[in-house]
This record gives sequence, C-alpha cells and structure tokens, in this order.
Amino acid sequence: MKLTARVIIVMVTFSLAEAGKAQPVDYPPSRQVDVVDDYQGVKISDPYRWLEDLNSAETKAWINAQNAIAIKYLESLPTWCRVIRSSTQLRCKHCRDAEGPH
Repeated sequence: MKLTARVIIVMVTFSLAEAGKAQPVDYPPSRQVDVVDDYQGVKISDPYRWLEDLNSAETKAWINAQNAIAIKYLESLPTWCRVIRSSTQLRCKHCRDAEGPH
C-alpha cells in the first residue's frame, strides 16, 4: 500500500509539472443528490454520497468515465512512459524483496 501511494505521488508530481500545457477537459457530468447530515447541530451537505456505493453500476460507469479522461491526459505527457516504467520496476523489486530470491 505504501509503495502504491508513493507511485501515485510521483505520477501526480510529474503530471502537475506538465499541467500548464494541458488543454481544457470536458468532464462527464457528476450527479448531485440532496443529502444533508446533522452532526451535533451542524448540517453537512454530501451531494456525492451516491459515489460511496462502489458496487453500483452508476458509480462504476462514473469511475470508468473519469479514468478514461485521466488516462488520455496522462498518456499525452512526455514523462508518462518513464513514470510507468519506473513504477513497474519498483513494484517488481518490491515483490522480489518480499518473496525472497527466485
């Protein structure tokens, strides 16, 4: 889990470095619901509560649409291949270290 978090941080860092060159993105619509929780008298709106149901077909479709946009953008970055290659090498090294010698 820690390795995955590090890889994501590296990918986001590289992505942000290239963000100034990005074209505007046309994100798919995100439905909002009227859900308000009351925590000791403080009302908190949670319009995206429906996204918490990861088994929902609607949530899966939303995730796939968002991922398609992210992948298209990331693949357009010149550094993306190096990030993927590095993360794969890190993951493989981590697996070898955890499993012992082959």
